[in-house]
Amino acid sequence: GQLYWFANYVNSGNYSARAVLTADIDLENRLWTPIALYNSAADPYIDLSYSGTFDGKKHIIKNLNVHVTDGREAGFFSRTRHASLRNFGIVNATIVSDPIDGSSYRAGVVGGEVHLSTVNNVYTSGNLSVTTEHEQKGGFAGECHTTTLYNCYTTHNTFTSTIGVTANNCFYLGNEENASSAGTFMTAAQMASGEMAYKLGAAYGQTIGTDALPVFDG
Repeated sequence: GQLYWFANYVNSGNYSARAVLTADIDLENRLWTPIALYNSAADPYIDLSYSGTFDGKKHIIKNLNVHVTDGREAGFFSRTRHASLRNFGIVNATIVSDPIDGSSYRAGVVGGEVHLSTVNNVYTSGNLSVTTEHEQKGGFAGECHTTTLYNCYTTHNTFTSTIGVTANNCFYLGNEENASSAGTFMTAAQMASGEMAYKLGAAYGQTIGTDALPVFDG
């Protein structure tokens, strides 16, 4: 309830509001309206990007369900700009962006677009589905333009579009390299082996043989 309250608080005009998670949160697949709003389908277009600091304190948001039908960019956030996102995971997410008047829009689990922002120690894993006809979509974000990311991963087969992103030590799941995706691909075996946990650094850990993926403080 508090997380829904925070989203509503931001969407009521407080686009630089800061948040800290104090517990893991299960959204139970209830419909989620993205935080902030970027909508190029509107005339004139609407740009009300999130510009605050969102610190998960190494907590997890589970079972995110986003279904956008109005042209806004789709994800946990619609779009961020000059934001700081850090220390959280999103586990299990369904992101759907329906086309509007023949046009399609960006979609990703963390955000449709993460723009001019800094992201550190954020991951998405589990059952991840991102559906849009737009070419920019991914298990992390649709696009991370002019954004720097550190120590992030997704179990989706696309991390984010390669356009304008600096991905330091960021990974996605695949069996072969995806030329359209930023980051470095890892096989499931590599993720399970501890190799990725070692590369991700001190925030993550993994019990080999028990954890298929790195987890915070594992």
